[in-house]
Order: sequence, then C-alpha cells, then structure tokens
Amino acid sequence: MDLAIVFAQYQDMLDADQDLREEIRLIVRELDTTGREVSLILQQIHQEDGLRQIEELCLKAKVTLAKANIHFSNLASKIPPNQYFRFNDHWRYVMQRYSFLAALIFFLESEKLALHSDVGKLLQVPIKEENGFHLDVEDYLSGLLQLASELVGRKQCNSW
Repeated sequence: MDLAIVFAQYQDMLDADQDLREEIRLIVRELDTTGREVSLILQQIHQEDGLRQIEELCLKAKVTLAKANIHFSNLASKIPPNQYFRFNDHWRYVMQRYSFLAALIFFLESEKLALHSDVGKLLQVPIKEENGFHLDVEDYLSGLLQLASELVGRKQCNSW
C-alpha cells in the first residue's frame, strides 16, 4: 500500500473526529445556555418572597429544563457506541450542573434528596452505562455536592 494513501486515510479519520468534537461542542454550548436559564429561574428562591413562589418557580424551571431534553437526545445520537468515556469530558461540567438543578427542583418540590434515578428521570437521561449516553454516577454526586452547598448557604441566610 502506498504510504501517501495511508496518511490520507489517517488524516480523514482525524478530520472526522475533529468534526464530531465540534458538533458535540455546539450541542454542549446550547445545553449550557439552557442550564443558565434554569439556574436564573431557581435563583429567585433567594429573593425576599422566593419561598412563597417555590411551586411556580419549579414549574417554570421544569418547562425550561424540558428544552434540554432535545439537546441531550441530539448529543446522545452523536456519540458512537461504546465511546461515551472518550468524549464525556466535553459535557461533564454541564451534566454536573444539570444534576444539581434537577436535584434542587426535586428537593424544593418534595423536601427529599433526589436519587440518581430521580435526577435521570427529571432530565430524561438514562442512568445505566449500557445505554451509551447516560447520567454518570460521578456527575450525579457532584450535582448533590452543589446542592448541599446551595442549601447550606440558604440556611445561613435564615430563609428556610
């Protein structure tokens, strides 16, 4: 086989990989934007009358959160089989943030800690690794750590 052909094939593989990473980056950017919208809605609980508006704010946050489901589905469709961990650094922070947001909504509505399955259900993202794209347990736990910080900060404000 001609060496030039081998290098051309290798370059094509590199280009395809770079194109896929760019597609993932664009989807993650959209997820980040939607996540900020949800966060802004939920931050209103810290306002003077925020606790009286919890039901309304959670509903509004869930409606906005539903927009992310399209992006999660789109992202899942881009990930080649058995390559979740090859690409997950692209969305790890965003997924942790979504885990936090989902856990916060769950807590505000039920006053209970959200399980991994609860967060996955709210985000409409599978929780099992064999499903390919999924809510990794480490991302879920990082979201819970953010929730703990949020609740401690709120308690220190004597607002609960």
